[in-house]
Amino acid sequence: MSSLHRRPGFLLALGLCVIGGAVTLLGHLAMGPQTALVRVQLANVAGTEACPSFSPNGRHLAYSGRGGDPQNSFHIWVRALPSGAPQQLTQGPGNDVCPAWSPDGASLAFLRETDEGGEYIVIPSGGGSERRVAVSEATDEGATVRAAVSWMRDGKSLAIVKAEPKRPPAISVVSLETGTERQLTKPPAESAGDSYPSVSPDGQTVAFVRRTHEEFGDIWLCDANGGSLRQLTFEARPTQGIAWSQDGHDVIYASPNRVRNSWQLWRVPAFGGSPREVLIGARVANDPAIARDGHRLAYTQTPSESAIWLANLPAGDSPHTRPIIRSAGREASPAWSPDGRQIAWVSDRSGNDQIWVSDADGGNAAQVTNMKGVSVERPRWFPDGRRLLFATRGMPQDIFVIASTARMAQAKPQPLSPGAQLHGLTLAHSGKADYFELNGLIWKFTVAGKSRPLTEHMGAGLPEESPDGKYVYYWFRRAIWRVPSDGGAEEEVTSPEQYISALQPVEKGIYYMGWEGRRRMSIWFYDFAAKKSSEVLRLNNAEVSRDASFDVSPDGKYVLYPKIDRAQTDVVLVENFR
Repeated sequence: MSSLHRRPGFLLALGLCVIGGAVTLLGHLAMGPQTALVRVQLANVAGTEACPSFSPNGRHLAYSGRGGDPQNSFHIWVRALPSGAPQQLTQGPGNDVCPAWSPDGASLAFLRETDEGGEYIVIPSGGGSERRVAVSEATDEGATVRAAVSWMRDGKSLAIVKAEPKRPPAISVVSLETGTERQLTKPPAESAGDSYPSVSPDGQTVAFVRRTHEEFGDIWLCDANGGSLRQLTFEARPTQGIAWSQDGHDVIYASPNRVRNSWQLWRVPAFGGSPREVLIGARVANDPAIARDGHRLAYTQTPSESAIWLANLPAGDSPHTRPIIRSAGREASPAWSPDGRQIAWVSDRSGNDQIWVSDADGGNAAQVTNMKGVSVERPRWFPDGRRLLFATRGMPQDIFVIASTARMAQAKPQPLSPGAQLHGLTLAHSGKADYFELNGLIWKFTVAGKSRPLTEHMGAGLPEESPDGKYVYYWFRRAIWRVPSDGGAEEEVTSPEQYISALQPVEKGIYYMGWEGRRRMSIWFYDFAAKKSSEVLRLNNAEVSRDASFDVSPDGKYVLYPKIDRAQTDVVLVENFR
């Protein structure tokens, strides 16, 4: 035997390799042969299908659906798998969403959204009389949209999202027999509340999303009595839908992929660990559902294509609108150059989100960034019109400056700040500072490298500087506020009836994009002198996403906004899912 083979270190390494190989082999034998996943798209009519839910035996699927007209209401449907005809269970003007099967398969619980809030309803799974079991008020426009329903394993109570005025939404358990409610979670007052409850297969644990601000949050766990609270993910990302694996080992959820900027499914062990992507061969995946029996997964996919549209201002009753930037992908976050001759925006036409620049009419489009491993956020122009400020959402997360022409963009973007989980980046009109939302506060960062918070209110967002540079306007608790750009007292400016997704101060007022009720989005204008808001351009909820932005031209004659040209959400079934 050679001297190498006599060395204790070599023998130890060899022994570990043998043990590791044996463990791996035994694991494969225990799991049996790997079976290929089979994807089956269930959609057979035009329209939108969302929120899938399996029956306990995995043979039927309930979901929320509506026809091709975006003004139609969502209703609850049930179909046998894999090819049964859909059966409509509910009617009426309200949106019926988030169906959930009872443990015995005899009933379905769901949420009926109204302009006043939401109603939790139980109905026989084969159709029949409805019974309202709980009511949730609307504390803000998104409160019940992020809700979900999950049955406790006793089959006699539901885990719901309970929203009340002046309190963040929380998870409550309601008894179907008595209607009594007990609060399961207690979100911090400065948070945006808890949502998407999902009870584990053994009924011992409840997973839910706790949002720190607007859409951003993490998954938390607690026991069926609200105790043993612990945080499971630490990513501060949007989450839409939670499901448990069939064995209760993993939590599966939908969240954006920072690189591709598309919604994907992820799984993380319930005892803790790093999330990993669920590889199901889907470019976009959302709203996961797992069958308790039969090794089936269902999710929704939305192959949306959005273009940049232009509208004349004032728009009037018959606005003149037209697309000026379009591709086979997603176009978003438009921004006029200071002289109004160019447009910068974000496009994924090259495979992942990059910044592009074109002439004001959409011509001569050119890609100006080539960021790898990260996604970029809304670009902002410097006063000289030759540079762009933008932020990244990957790792590392940072603020960058890049030349605004493709010819000069070969240079590497220059980082301006240390990485941080920041949102809502905007640039001062002087080009000497920028503002962003970080940990629920509005911050100011100067070119000299100094950073400090401007606000004290937790939950502030959407910072935008006034044209004269004196104030920073922002959104806080259903109102538009402002604070001096050099720091000082915060004051409320106006309280719109809409839930705002973007705002833009101009000399005589504030343009803002907001949701009115649950069916329409519009661009509004608040006049400083008249102290009154008026609708400028009416859109609908099928055209513009909740995180949409807009930009009014420097001369005030036009507005740019992204519009979804094609969007049909379908339910996809995956067989042999483990």
